[in-house]
Amino acid sequence: MALLAAEYDDIERTKSVDSEPPVAPELFSTDDEWQSDIYGDLQELIEDREREAGDVIYTGTKRHAQATDYTINLAESVIENMQVQAEDDAGEVGEGYPEATKAQEQVLQALIDGWAEQYCTPDFYTIGNVKDYTITAEDVEVSQ
Repeated sequence: MALLAAEYDDIERTKSVDSEPPVAPELFSTDDEWQSDIYGDLQELIEDREREAGDVIYTGTKRHAQATDYTINLAESVIENMQVQAEDDAGEVGEGYPEATKAQEQVLQALIDGWAEQYCTPDFYTIGNVKDYTITAEDVEVSQ
């Protein structure tokens, strides 16, 4: 366990502390589900989709997914799964195995997070801060 914790600490140390997070690019879409028509430039969307002043589109911020976005509460699930398997294999005597304190669960979660960050880098992004945006006459003028 100590070796695994040390490995996780090593992973955490290699992350750059001084680097500022890059400014997330703003994206535009005619689709509020963000399934198609995603543009990095408002004027390009206006031109390609023949939008006019007063048309409503959507704007949002591109956010690269992080592996730990998908590891939330996995330690709890691992422990519960172990408890189910122990009870299935050993019956009543396996009930409640393993008993883990909150601190032990946090160590397990840290190990899962570290493993995911090391080996499961997502190659996709999500879109947050989605808002309606009404195209202005000035937006249309700039795109021409």
